[in-house]
Amino acid sequence: MKTRRVVLAFPGQGTETPGMGVALTQQFTGIKELFLQASTLLGDDLLRLLKRGGRRFEQTSVIQLALTALGLGILRELRREGVVYTHTIGHSLGELGALHAAGLFEEEGLLQLAHTRGRLMEEEALRHVGGMVVLRDMDPEQCQSLCTCAREYGVVGVAAQHGPSLWTLSGEEAAITFILRHAHATKLRTSGAWHSVLMDGAVVPFAEAVRGRLCGGWKASWIANHTGCIEDDVDAVPQFLSTQLVHRIEWLTSMKTLSALAPTDIVCCGPGKTLKGLIRPFVRKDVVFHMTEHPSLLRQTLRELSADE
Repeated sequence: MKTRRVVLAFPGQGTETPGMGVALTQQFTGIKELFLQASTLLGDDLLRLLKRGGRRFEQTSVIQLALTALGLGILRELRREGVVYTHTIGHSLGELGALHAAGLFEEEGLLQLAHTRGRLMEEEALRHVGGMVVLRDMDPEQCQSLCTCAREYGVVGVAAQHGPSLWTLSGEEAAITFILRHAHATKLRTSGAWHSVLMDGAVVPFAEAVRGRLCGGWKASWIANHTGCIEDDVDAVPQFLSTQLVHRIEWLTSMKTLSALAPTDIVCCGPGKTLKGLIRPFVRKDVVFHMTEHPSLLRQTLRELSADE
């Protein structure tokens, strides 16, 4: 039997779809319990919102809570079956789930953090209107030049580099409009300029919220968005998570770190298509990706990775 090196990966905002997780709650009691807890925090029926979709579902405070509840529920099932993993990674919001899986934060505290994070970002987005775009087939010098020109119209910068020529930019609406007019860019369906200085007002209160919920110790290693490296200083976690709100995601460095670990299996704990697409180019071709967003996929993953196998 080969030795598995399993990594848990948690997706971020933008991967959600109406109805996500509903089928899982109908067949996995533990997942349903977490959605009920999330509903209490939200003050609304989260499952009903997921089924209906629409404007309320698209609110950042709802999406972030729903994705976190889903990731936690999937993790519950993985742990119930004795799935062993060594490392965790999250993309943006997904860092909350990754840190819980790594041993920090209790479930209830993590749901509260997701709710707080979404609310704070939502409030900042109302104060500072902005957006995000994706640029493809552009080298670093071209991207920098474009941002320099766009800054004549407003704040804008790199939110993430997901590949050698794949960029996500974030900033004020006028600057984003300039980029859309002068480059081959795709506007993302976001309600704010995430990972930009426009979120600055959320940094301090979110750091305080994280500090108040920290508990436990490391059970697995965590690859941090802020540095792209494995970080093990618990006291630095509030700074990492709060600064991430206004800082670019160091995805390329994160992928170098992940690749060096030589994982055999990567479990996408939530909607997995986008997350798999962000990771697949950077790991060996024989790495197995395990999807979990539908009951049949989750059961298959549990069978393949169960401690009894």
